Amino acid sequence: MDIIHSKGKSTVRPKRIAQEQKPFYSIIIVDDDKSVQKSTHMVLRNAGYERLYTASSASELEQLLERTEPHLILMDLNLGKTPQEGIDLMRKIDDERLAVTDYIVVSGESDSNLIIECMAYAIDFIEKPFSVDCLLARVENALINREFRSMAITDSMTRVANKGTFLDQLQYHVALFDRSRHPLSLIMMDIDNFKLYNDTFGHLEGDYVIKKAANFYSSHLRATDLFARYGGEEFGIIMPETPFDGALATFERLHWNFKQVKFNPKEDVERMVTFSAGISTLDIDSYGVLCSQIDLRSPEGRIEMRNKMINSADQALYDVKKMGRNGCCPVNYLTRD
Repeated sequence: MDIIHSKGKSTVRPKRIAQEQKPFYSIIIVDDDKSVQKSTHMVLRNAGYERLYTASSASELEQLLERTEPHLILMDLNLGKTPQEGIDLMRKIDDERLAVTDYIVVSGESDSNLIIECMAYAIDFIEKPFSVDCLLARVENALINREFRSMAITDSMTRVANKGTFLDQLQYHVALFDRSRHPLSLIMMDIDNFKLYNDTFGHLEGDYVIKKAANFYSSHLRATDLFARYGGEEFGIIMPETPFDGALATFERLHWNFKQVKFNPKEDVERMVTFSAGISTLDIDSYGVLCSQIDLRSPEGRIEMRNKMINSADQALYDVKKMGRNGCCPVNYLTRD
């Protein structure tokens, strides 16, 4: 059997897996034993994984995470004096990072209580020494499960966040506002005259506009913002730590740039696509008006505030449509009756 030993001389005889290469996936191998680190790297490389990184300490891992977004981390617990330090490191990374981090803990530890504790952060546990087949099967399973999770939270056409993710994240940020009182802005935006565009040029051209818009806006926002497809031709942007004026300025800048993109639904036909938008901002002033009506300490109150923010931004959006489209309402509707 092909074995990677955790200590001493490595006796790896890696198999070449008969499968397509996976250059897309980024994997970090964290182990203070250089021989295990090197052997694991070789096995994964031979299996077709190309974006591989290694770290021997907590500080090296944290430096790597500043410049890469791994799909998976193979995590040895024994990076310090005790295995508990490895668990504390996973907890620290999860607390500090917005991105979801998937860990497979790879360790020679057999303490059941320790394993239970580390599984609060990890998706799998592999005991050293382990076989090459075991390692590759667990890695592949972890990456497949990650893809399934991604499918559940993203819109299939545009690959941005879907409505369910949008609602969950907005409720989460409302809860954060309850603790921090830092402003939270929501932009709801809708493609102007989209039905006419569809009827004139066909649904395939309409789908192309939706995908192009989603790609443009999602790639020009901050990492802390969330761009989502709310439904049809309507999108939402969640902007934490952003006052109303900041959200309005962001929309106007991106909207102006997007209007420079020309669409050619037919030969010799050129069209500009515009949006109408509304913004609702939850800040100290607006919550001061609403706090007697909505209690953010309860789940029901957070859901109510989430829905009020969406409805308020939607109402502002519809008023822009009535006034001629192609712009954003310059008023925070959140405190309007």
